[in-house]
Amino acid sequence: MFPQRLPEMYQGFLPLFAGGCSAERLESAQAFFSRPEHQAAGTERALGRVAAQVNECLTLRAREGQSVRTFLETAES
Repeated sequence: MFPQRLPEMYQGFLPLFAGGCSAERLESAQAFFSRPEHQAAGTERALGRVAAQVNECLTLRAREGQSVRTFLETAES
């Protein structure tokens, strides 16, 4: 399991550190937390929430990224 320095009641929140907008970071976190020794109570649920957030961010970036980039480039001029 995890180091004993981290109380057990907080270990299930560790997947939240994989949040953001990176598919690579999410894949790494999913591989890490899929190992039985890295599964504390609540880990699976937290990882599911993080995956949903990351996928939403990636979808938004793919859909709106170019228009935001264009706006920012014209706003600088």
